[in-house]
Amino acid sequence: MPSTASHAPSPRFTACPKSKFTCTSSAARTPWSTSWALSGSSMRLTYAKYSPRLCPPRGESSTGCRCQLPPAFASSRARDGIGSYEAPGNALAVWLGDEVSAETAVTLVETNLDDMAPNLIAALCEDLMSAGALDVAVVPAVMKKGRPGHLLTVMAPPEMVGSLTDHLLRHSTTLGVRLTHVDRVIAGRRVIEVETPLGSSRVKVKELGGRALDVAPEYEDCRRIAHERGIDLRDVMRVVTEAARRELGLV
Repeated sequence: MPSTASHAPSPRFTACPKSKFTCTSSAARTPWSTSWALSGSSMRLTYAKYSPRLCPPRGESSTGCRCQLPPAFASSRARDGIGSYEAPGNALAVWLGDEVSAETAVTLVETNLDDMAPNLIAALCEDLMSAGALDVAVVPAVMKKGRPGHLLTVMAPPEMVGSLTDHLLRHSTTLGVRLTHVDRVIAGRRVIEVETPLGSSRVKVKELGGRALDVAPEYEDCRRIAHERGIDLRDVMRVVTEAARRELGLV
């Protein structure tokens, strides 16, 4: 029964016989004897395919809906019951948890660089972003033997890990990378167009629970306006920010 923070969840029940769900962290089949241990954990669960007739009729009728395959979710509670009819499965399981969007799953590709020129690292970061990375970060670090170096971290969508890793190995001095699979929590975002006395500019709106929380003017638009008007970039960003906040009722 996945839920979301933005609105009250609609009940979602699943017919799930023994060993028909998997833990995505290890892709191992998980028996019902460990279901309580999973409850309340941060384990991300997904379900294998099954027959829709494995749910006891009384259990299905009590829910008032047909059983269906749930999305990936983090379980907080689990309960089950066995039907009286002797047949494989014939069990009803109810899981309560929070839905985990597939879009929040990312892979961090990391490597340490201690023998690569800074200007080449900058070019590498630009190329990685152009190749599909969600973000690239470079942090100064002290490497073995006291040598100054850099920690390069690439945030990659799951489907882009292979190509981005290949690019990193081919176009940097590293001999290997580290892969860490993580989930991230993302605030809602959308882009609006704002009209100001100086000109129009795009503005990114941060949202949570369907409500606007903050705004950020588009840098390139503000830079263009500042260049055309011959005024300070900071003044343009301030005017655009104030206009966006007024339009969204954040003042």
